[in-house]
Amino acid sequence: MRLPVLPLDKQRAVAKAYKAITDRIALKRTINEKSTFPRVGIYLCGGKD
Repeated sequence: MRLPVLPLDKQRAVAKAYKAITDRIALKRTINEKSTFPRVGIYLCGGKD
């Protein structure tokens, strides 16, 4: 059985796009994790100090 294989330049383009997407997801997760802590603190402290 033969499977189609993209040319190397197309494979590199796909890999580059995939890496950009996964890097963006990782960045968003980091930002979300960091922004969650202050909200938890505000909630637990009752708002203003």
